[in-house]
Amino acid sequence: MSLQFRLVIWVTSPLLLTLIPPLLPIPSYLLSTSTQAQTSQDRKTEADKLLERGNQQFGHSQYQEAIQSYQQALMIYQELKDRNGEAASLGSLGNAYNSLGQYPKAIEFYQHSLRIEKEIGDRNGEATALNNLGAAYKSLGQYPKAIEFFQHSLSIFRDIGDRNGEANSLNNLGNAYNSLGQYPKAIEFFQQSLSITREIGDCNGEAYSLNNLGNAYKSLGQYPKAIEFFQQSLSILREIDDLNGEAISLSNIGSLLEQQQQPELAILFYKQSVNIREGIRQDLGQLPREQQVSYTKNIAAQTYQHLASLLLKKDRVMEALQILDLLKVQELQDFLRNVQGNERTVKGIELFPQEQKILQDYTAIQTPIIHLGAELA
Repeated sequence: MSLQFRLVIWVTSPLLLTLIPPLLPIPSYLLSTSTQAQTSQDRKTEADKLLERGNQQFGHSQYQEAIQSYQQALMIYQELKDRNGEAASLGSLGNAYNSLGQYPKAIEFYQHSLRIEKEIGDRNGEATALNNLGAAYKSLGQYPKAIEFFQHSLSIFRDIGDRNGEANSLNNLGNAYNSLGQYPKAIEFFQQSLSITREIGDCNGEAYSLNNLGNAYKSLGQYPKAIEFFQQSLSILREIDDLNGEAISLSNIGSLLEQQQQPELAILFYKQSVNIREGIRQDLGQLPREQQVSYTKNIAAQTYQHLASLLLKKDRVMEALQILDLLKVQELQDFLRNVQGNERTVKGIELFPQEQKILQDYTAIQTPIIHLGAELA
């Protein structure tokens, strides 16, 4: 599973006000204008804070809370006729719905944001919207269209000297070519992206590039190299508390170990991934059913499927049934029904003492390799 190099998060900077005590009384006819200006500025500051809060919630995979913050910010920006803030909120809402697997809805928000960015001449915002449109179309399997958006985005980011945006677009181009089976070309893009993220000190971007390099090398059958990239990525994602990225990275390691005929180890990593997904699903409990279903079906279900299948192959039927219970399926073949998390399911899947010991031993072996790889980078 690829990590879309972060859907770009929009940020607006709050204005700084310098208060200077008046030397003369303020004329009464100016008081109403001054009050209105202050009220507008207060509202602008409130919207900026809501947008920033939404970004923080989004970064911690708290999608329900993020959507609420973005919607509140959007209403205020529209009320103030702040076009820049409106475009930022729309784009951020697109990010949230994209992360829930609601790609058509995300595209609507991105397109609306793109129209505004073009109208106000914000080149950075335009490139951001183009990049995120590419990510959504890539998730829908429309790779040529996605590549077109990514290339357009990359061109603008390079024109305006936005290194972070450039790395983002390069990584997403790599994802698209990886999905097309053009692994050497994908690796070229991932390596370019990785180089930039390390140069500018972007830990999150570095982790995503490392993960995606792992995917490409896994597809080429170069498993030792792939596991090294996955482990480096996982280490960084845990440090920065990126839960969604951590869940994906754990699942990728599980998939690789499964291909290497190491089912017991694969089960351990799948279990950890499922536990994180359960925590995220619990947080989505107040969202409409459609959005909960979308997250389970488009984002989370694949890991549950692999874990349940492996457990069944090992005759660990009760554990497999527990996984199916988390998804509330009625038949073994139906992995895609939704269930809102509850107090029982949020606890996730237990790691037995012998499994914890296996994981500890594996980690002890892998840790020096991870450190060595980071030092040689």
